[in-house]
Amino acid sequence: LPDTFASVLAIQSDDNADNAIGNVTGSNSINVFLGLGLPWTVAAIYWSGVGTNELWHKTYELTWDKYPDFKDKGAFVVQGGSLGFNTLLFSILTLVAFLLFFLRRKYIGYEIGGPQGTARISSFCFFMLWVIYILVSSLQVYHFCDVTLAP
Repeated sequence: LPDTFASVLAIQSDDNADNAIGNVTGSNSINVFLGLGLPWTVAAIYWSGVGTNELWHKTYELTWDKYPDFKDKGAFVVQGGSLGFNTLLFSILTLVAFLLFFLRRKYIGYEIGGPQGTARISSFCFFMLWVIYILVSSLQVYHFCDVTLAP
């Protein structure tokens, strides 16, 4: 939520939306890199230091046969699952969002804001991109549509 307020302030105090988009992009990057990278690093250090124990076998009971090298010494295991599909879906929807930004700048003169009618339509389009991402990702994760990408 603080990032939202920072983006709103950037939009209000600037002639274009470049600072707001940079803020959102930078914030999301930090959230992903620290939000995933730091816990994964800590878990990797923990499991390599502790080794296998009852908790490790219980945690990875369905997957540890796939990793015979770590059967006796332990390791932090991250199953890919739907990460490839979600990354592809996110990338496609991001390209659509950038296309919307480009079209808005070319035909309206603004990336964000501008005349109230087109701003509302654009907001609705961006909201629908988010809904599509959540919906399709959920359908894929819960196997309502079985889409897998080759490794």
